[in-house]
Amino acid sequence: LAGTPVVVLEITAVAFGVGASLVQAITETVADGLVAAGFGIAVVVWGLMTRVRRRVAIGAVVVVTAMVVLVVVPLVALLPAWGGAGLWIMVAAVGLVAVLAATMLEKAREAARSTRHRWSDLTTDWE
Repeated sequence: LAGTPVVVLEITAVAFGVGASLVQAITETVADGLVAAGFGIAVVVWGLMTRVRRRVAIGAVVVVTAMVVLVVVPLVALLPAWGGAGLWIMVAAVGLVAVLAATMLEKAREAARSTRHRWSDLTTDWE
């Protein structure tokens, strides 16, 4: 088991590795978000190869964050042009997506709970 300094160092290294790409995806071009997603996938693969759960989780967070940036940043440019009914339709759509995402998250949590005992047998040697 790794100590706290090693965990903090890993998280810091991943944050520095992906930080520049995420900032450039927001400020320069959205395509830099793909670089961040690639880095996240590399961290997930690293975690799978070394059998360390926190690395897999950190990589998954990076990939999800990069995907959100890839979707949200282009939509921000549309906001000033929208007004009236279009704005309210967009707000309703975003609310619906949020409810659907929360529902999917809850279903995923239930599935994770139901399969936890099977994973505990398979991942007993994971850190």
